[in-house]
Amino acid sequence: MATRFDAKSFSKQRLQNACTKFFPEDSFNINSSRKGFRLSEKTISLIKAAEEVVEEAKVTGEILPTSTADIFRYGLVCIDVFENLSQFQTVTQLKTRSRRGYRKELEVIDYNAKKIELEFKKSPNPSVKTQKDEKLLQNLKKEFLSVLNEDDIDRLLQNTIQKEKIFVQESSDGKKFLQSLIRLLSSLIETKSRNSALTSDLDTIQSQKEAVSARLAELDEKLPSINTQIEEIREKHNFPQILSEKEKLLSDSELSLFLKIITTSLDRYIRMIERKENRSIDDRDKLLGMIVDPTRYEGFDEDLWKRIVFIIQTHGLELLSNKSWFEFEDSSSLRSFITEKRVLGKFAKIRNLEINLNLIEEELKGVPQYIEAHAVLREFNEKENLLPKLKSRIPELEDEIQASTQEFASIKAKVLALLA
Repeated sequence: MATRFDAKSFSKQRLQNACTKFFPEDSFNINSSRKGFRLSEKTISLIKAAEEVVEEAKVTGEILPTSTADIFRYGLVCIDVFENLSQFQTVTQLKTRSRRGYRKELEVIDYNAKKIELEFKKSPNPSVKTQKDEKLLQNLKKEFLSVLNEDDIDRLLQNTIQKEKIFVQESSDGKKFLQSLIRLLSSLIETKSRNSALTSDLDTIQSQKEAVSARLAELDEKLPSINTQIEEIREKHNFPQILSEKEKLLSDSELSLFLKIITTSLDRYIRMIERKENRSIDDRDKLLGMIVDPTRYEGFDEDLWKRIVFIIQTHGLELLSNKSWFEFEDSSSLRSFITEKRVLGKFAKIRNLEINLNLIEEELKGVPQYIEAHAVLREFNEKENLLPKLKSRIPELEDEIQASTQEFASIKAKVLALLA
C-alpha cells in the first residue's frame, strides 16, 4: 500500500544532507515550523561555544582540536545559510504513486546542495593553530602524565578542566576522555584530602592519649591524699555515718522487696497501658521518677503514693506474678505488705537519709578545700574514662587510613591507565 508523500520531511532531509556533508551529523538538528526551517537551539549553542573558544585561542595562541575549529568554521556557514534560506531554495519535480496506484508528478521545495556546498568550501579556516583531535589528545596525555608524576594533582585537574572546554563536541573522543579524567582526578583529590584529614585526626588522638596518660599519672600520685582529704572533710560533717546507715538499710530484705515491687510494677504498668490501650498516662513523668530512683525522687507526695497503691493493688498480681521473688497469692496480702507501717517506716527513713546526704553535699560545695579536692577527683574520673576511648579510636583510624590509601592507589592506577 502506497504511503502519503511528505513534502516537508523531504525538504528537511535534503537540507540536512547538504549541511552534514561538512558539519557533524550527530550535532546538527533542524527545527521546523509554519515559518520554515531553523537551526535548533542546541546546534546554535554548540556553534557559539566553538566561537568563544576560537576567539580566546586567537589571544592565547592555544592549539585547538580540528573538531572544534570545523564546528566554528562550518557552523558560521550553517547560521548564514539558515538566515538566508531563500537564496538556496529550488524546486524539484518528483514522480510519486498515489494510493490508488496512479503515478503523478509533484513540485516540491528543494535546496541547492552544490550552492550550499560551495559556501562551506569557500569559508576560511579560523586564524588559530589546530591539530587533529587524535594528535592533540596524544600530546595532552604526555603533558598530563608528566604533571601526575610530579604529584601535583590539583594543577593537573585545573589543566584538564581548561582543556575539556576546547573540545566543544560532546561526542568527540577528546571530550569523553577529558570528562572521564576529570571525574577520576576529582575522586583522587577527595580521597587524598580525606586521607590527610584522617592522618591529622590520628596525630591529634595520639597526642591526646599521651597527654591524658601523663596527666593520669600525675593525678594518680595525688589520689590517696585527695581521697583522705575528702573523707576527713566528710567525717567532720557526719557524712560517712549517714552513708553507712543508708547502705545498711538498703540491704534490709523487707525494704529491698518493697522497692522492687514499686519499681517493677510501675514500669510494667506504663508499658501495659501504652501498648494495650494505646494511650499515654497523665502522671507518667511522676511514675517514671519513682521507677528511676524511688528513694530520692523529690516529687513523691501523698497523692502519688495513693496512686501507686491503687496500681499495685489493682494490677500487681498480673504485673509481677512471673517474678521468682514474688510470693504473694492475692491482692489483699500484696496491699497489706506495701502499706505495712513497719515497711513504710523504713522507706521514710531511707528517704530522710538521702535528704540529709544531699544537704551535706550542698553544704560541702561551699568548702574551698572540698571543692578543690573534688575537682581533682572528678578530673581523674573523666580522664580515666576518656583514655580507653582514645586508645580504641587509634586502631579504627589506622584501618580507615589504610582503606583510604588503598582507594587512592586504585584511583591513581585508573588515571595512569587512562593516560597510557
